[in-house]
Amino acid sequence: MRIASLFVAVIFVLGLFGCTTEERTTLGGAGIGGAAGAIIGHQSGHTAEGALIGAAVGGLAGYLYGQHKTKTTADGTVVNYVECPKCSTSLNLPPTARAGAKIKCGSCGTTFILK
Repeated sequence: MRIASLFVAVIFVLGLFGCTTEERTTLGGAGIGGAAGAIIGHQSGHTAEGALIGAAVGGLAGYLYGQHKTKTTADGTVVNYVECPKCSTSLNLPPTARAGAKIKCGSCGTTFILK
């Protein structure tokens, strides 16, 4: 059972690589929701049902959060946002921004590396 759980966790983490923002937040939300639902469901003797409901609710919440972080303008341009790790300000990313780029927050002046 532990090996199967570890295997599922590794596959889940590897599945996050190469995903869009919406896909990554949906998978993350489903994973967190499923785990929380399983814990809560276990308390009432319905672990599987709790995990299923938690994964569905968490996935929906993660998807909506991903939609919030990725916006499409009227002309079809995708605008990405990132949150400053210090002050939590949403920063508009230029289309050329890639992982590893240095980003400077206009609000607090913190410079951080885009992941």
